[in-house]
Amino acid sequence: MLVRVTILALLTTILNFGCATGPSGMTFDSPVGVWSEQYETPLGSRRSSKVTFVDESKATYTNPEGRIEFYETDEQRRWKGYWINASGSYECSEEKDGSVFWGEQVYQFNETYNRYQGTWDICGQGPKFATSGLR
Repeated sequence: MLVRVTILALLTTILNFGCATGPSGMTFDSPVGVWSEQYETPLGSRRSSKVTFVDESKATYTNPEGRIEFYETDEQRRWKGYWINASGSYECSEEKDGSVFWGEQVYQFNETYNRYQGTWDICGQGPKFATSGLR
C-alpha cells in the first residue's frame, strides 16, 4: 500500500509541476527567446547572464549597452556574430559597428533549441572562452 501511495504522489507531482528536467526539456523551433547563460571570463572565472535572441540578426544580453549582431546562421544550427559593447575593459584597435569594445561570438544550438554551447573572444583574435545556455 505504501508503494502505491508513493507512486501516486510522485505522478501527481509530475503532472502538477512537470518533470525534473524543467523548461530546458521543452522543444523549440528556433533560438528566439530568453536564455540563461554561463560564460567563462578572460580571468578564468564563470559568470551568469541572460541572453535574448531577438531574431536571426540580433540578440541582447544582461549588459544594457551590449548587443550581438549576427552575420551568419546555417542549417546546422550554428550562429556567428559579434558582441558589441559601448564600453569595456578590453579595447580593440579597430571598430565594429561604431565601438572598439567587441569580439566574435559563436553559438551551436542543439536539435531542440533548448541548449547551446559556444565561444567568444576579444577583438576577433586570441583565446576563445566557453559559453553555454539553457532555456
